[in-house]
Amino acid sequence: MTDERRLHVFSDGEECYIAYDAEDAWALWTKSTGEKRADYEFEDGSYWTCLADDHVLKICMDAAQYNGTAPAVAKTCAEWVATNERGYLCGHDE
Repeated sequence: MTDERRLHVFSDGEECYIAYDAEDAWALWTKSTGEKRADYEFEDGSYWTCLADDHVLKICMDAAQYNGTAPAVAKTCAEWVATNERGYLCGHDE
């Protein structure tokens, strides 16, 4: 069975996941971190923000980019989704 929903990039301000929706981002995050959702969720149930497909994320992919001797890789969220699978994308959103 194929899931026909579209993937998007979701951010909590520190980490980004490629997920179908905010509930899926929660599921991926809790599975990968072992943290409890209730410890982080806001009273209104929000936490994850869906970034616009045209939002540009800059991600460090290697040591040279981390230490500033090479530029981070910049792609739109739609481009990151097209080149990566559902799951963890990056540790911070620039």
